[in-house]
Amino acid sequence: MVRAVSIQTGYLIQGKGAKSCSLTYLAQVDPKGSLPKWVVNKSSQFLAPKAMKKMYKACVKYPDWKQKHNPHFKPWLYPEQNPLPSLALSDLSIQHADSLEN
Repeated sequence: MVRAVSIQTGYLIQGKGAKSCSLTYLAQVDPKGSLPKWVVNKSSQFLAPKAMKKMYKACVKYPDWKQKHNPHFKPWLYPEQNPLPSLALSDLSIQHADSLEN
């Protein structure tokens, strides 16, 4: 049974030269109860490296995969390729995690 809620999770990958990068993994989770610090720390030591290994394997395979799947579709480089409608910043609002619980 999983009761925890992921509030925010993300990756930041920054190039550090031709063949190097820095990867930051951020996870903000509400465990929905009190957990000993050692449990949280131990799970972090296990889960974060496991996620990094999976990402590394996916990145190594990506160039071959991309050549077979819309190789010229790169909306992160060419925003005009993005099929989604644009949103004005004024249309966005902040929603706090506690409002998502029920």
